Amino acid sequence: MYYENKFGPRKKSCISDVFHALYFLGVQRTSREALARELGVNTGSVRSIVQFLKKEKLVKTSKGGMTLAPKGKKMAEAIRQKILGAGKIKGAITSRKAGYCLQLKKKIDTRKIIQLRDAGIMKGAGGITILIAKRNKFHAPYLNGKEYANELVKLAKIFDPAGTVIIAFGGENPRRAAWHLAAMISKLAF
Repeated sequence: MYYENKFGPRKKSCISDVFHALYFLGVQRTSREALARELGVNTGSVRSIVQFLKKEKLVKTSKGGMTLAPKGKKMAEAIRQKILGAGKIKGAITSRKAGYCLQLKKKIDTRKIIQLRDAGIMKGAGGITILIAKRNKFHAPYLNGKEYANELVKLAKIFDPAGTVIIAFGGENPRRAAWHLAAMISKLAF
C-alpha cells in the first residue's frame, strides 16, 4: 500500500508518521492540529497523512475530528501490541536534555544499534540511546554502565525491563526520531 516516493504522504512525511498517527488516534478522537502537534509536523503534512489514511479506509473524518475506522482500529491494536510504553524523559542518560522514550516489545540485535542511532539522528534527534532488557535489567550497549547505573535503575521503575527502549533527545524533533526507529524495528508495512 505505502511505498516511499510512490504514493501516500508526501516526502516530508514518512511511514513512521503514519505509524505514530495510528497509535495516537487509537486513544482518542482528535483534530488535525492536535495530530500535527503530536507528530511534530505541520498541518499541511497532516493533511497528506490523513488523505492517505482515508484512502486506505483507516480513519473517518468529521467536523468533530478524526476517529479510526474498523480497519484502522485493527492496525492500531497491532501497533499497540508492539509499543509497550511512550513518554517524555530527562536525566543523565539524555545529557540533561528533554527526551522522548518508547518501549518496544521486540528485542533488537546489538549489532544494529549504531545503524539505528544514525537513522534517528538523521530524522531529527540530537542523540539516541538504545537500551536492551536482559535478566530483568536494562543494559545500554556502547555506554559506560557504571556512569548510568542509577538512571537505568530509575528507568526500570518506569518501564518494565523487557524488550527494547529507544531514548531520543536533543535536536529538532526527538519524538519523531523515536517513532521513526520504532517503525523501522517493528517493520510494519502498509
